[in-house]
Amino acid sequence: MTMYNASKGAVRNFYHTLRIELGADIDITEIIPGVIESEITKGKIFTEEGRLEVDQDLRDASLGIVPIERTKAFARAVVERVCSDARWVLEPPWYIGLYYIRMLIPEVAEWGMRLLFVTPPGVPATEDLAKKLANLPFVKEILYPPSVRSPEIKRD
Repeated sequence: MTMYNASKGAVRNFYHTLRIELGADIDITEIIPGVIESEITKGKIFTEEGRLEVDQDLRDASLGIVPIERTKAFARAVVERVCSDARWVLEPPWYIGLYYIRMLIPEVAEWGMRLLFVTPPGVPATEDLAKKLANLPFVKEILYPPSVRSPEIKRD
């Protein structure tokens, strides 16, 4: 997750700086997605050997009780916001709250992330609290789109 999040931060800072350098000549809309229905949220990962595998247990440990937004809803929201000359698109809407918590009280955000996603030494990542919560009755049915819950995810 560290490298993935670092790359997202680098892209955000790149566009922030580009907006300053270009001034008012060119509009730039930063799209800041939360968790969106994708191959990754279906559990597809590359192993250390470079093979593509589906590991929904690891996916559940990584996402836990985070709602996954459907791709069509995400695309619709992005197009609407870009067409209205928005400077930022934070999508899905609930993500805005997390964004402000992270900016204003980062200690709370860090505590929550550690509580949900960090396991003690020797305990596999698939045993974190996030996965235990995701395995409660009806949680996945409410938070994950059907395409993500399917046991028959294409493996190519």
